[in-house]
Amino acid sequence: MDERNISLAGLEADSDRLAGDGKTPMYIAIDGRLAGIIAVADVVKQSSRTAIESLHKMGIEVAMITGDNKKNRSHRKTGRYRQGACGGTATG
Repeated sequence: MDERNISLAGLEADSDRLAGDGKTPMYIAIDGRLAGIIAVADVVKQSSRTAIESLHKMGIEVAMITGDNKKNRSHRKTGRYRQGACGGTATG
């Protein structure tokens, strides 16, 4: 949007709310104008929680490495693990 000089005015609050809910907001533009916002989210499977618990019982430390922003990472409920972020993302 920055590259095409498209203003995000009016949708920042929606973006913040979606990110606060653990979703990744994405803006949509049509013909050079802001048209809307959508969001995606990863659903954590119950089997992930079970797998992490099994690894802990084996003495293996589990870490989640993601490009998601900090708000989104805090919503990942898969059990005890270290969290970290990959560099180079637009979401920080």
